[in-house]
Amino acid sequence: MVAKDFVSIAIVSLLWGCTNPLLRSGATEAENNDREEKDATETKISLLQSILNSLSKFKKPSVLVPYLLNQSGSIVYYKLLATSDLSNTIPMCNALAMVFSFLAGHFLGERLDKPFQAFIGCLLVTCGVIVCMLASEDSVGTVGNSSSDEL
Repeated sequence: MVAKDFVSIAIVSLLWGCTNPLLRSGATEAENNDREEKDATETKISLLQSILNSLSKFKKPSVLVPYLLNQSGSIVYYKLLATSDLSNTIPMCNALAMVFSFLAGHFLGERLDKPFQAFIGCLLVTCGVIVCMLASEDSVGTVGNSSSDEL
């Protein structure tokens, strides 16, 4: 695996993972504000009105900024998919995004039912990513070195 691929994987994972807790808290905040407004005006909501209410959450910077950062991570991800080995890139991006999501949620004060198990899971995922990186480096070095005796 090329070093620039790993940097891109880290960027994608960081953008995806760190924006998940921010999106969650921003959407919860916007939902709470909408409930307060809805309690004041109790009306029947149509499907179109419901969609418009959902889209109005993007007016809040606490939802819009993490969403745009998350989507920029997706742009880098699609570029990465076009230029790197898919069998390593996809699991590594998703696994590291989970680790970054756990860390960002922890620093934002989110509570977990079983934090020790989550920590152990993140540690195991990180070890798995390291094994994938090492295995891909070994396979790149040995691809063209097969002898005619093996055939």
